[in-house]
Amino acid sequence: MRRPQMPKEDAIRKLRQWKGRLPKLSDWQKHGLASYWYYCYNFGSMKNALCLAEKDSNVLAKPGGKGMSDEQLAEGLRTAWKHLGYAPETWNQIRNIAGVPHPKTYRRHFTSISMALALLAVKSV
Repeated sequence: MRRPQMPKEDAIRKLRQWKGRLPKLSDWQKHGLASYWYYCYNFGSMKNALCLAEKDSNVLAKPGGKGMSDEQLAEGLRTAWKHLGYAPETWNQIRNIAGVPHPKTYRRHFTSISMALALLAVKSV
């Protein structure tokens, strides 16, 4: 049996009332929250829903990123830029630079290095 549809305002209100970390999948139904996919479908992404609920979107765990924030990932790219002397053009260029997360972390999160640089607005150091 399908659960009744929750109005968007109620879904955001319940998310706003949630304390602490982002709910785990087992928490969604147990605590009367709309499903993760409901938020993604109705708000474009979970990050957008968290923004509307005035929650810190950096609590989202990034696949392969061990919960790294966008700022931590951006700092890694700045380190790579400083080390290379120019913006990295391929994932292999950042593979063995100390203090820079593994290229797979970035690839899973952003798909391309140019997208990572653009979305993180990494500026020359």
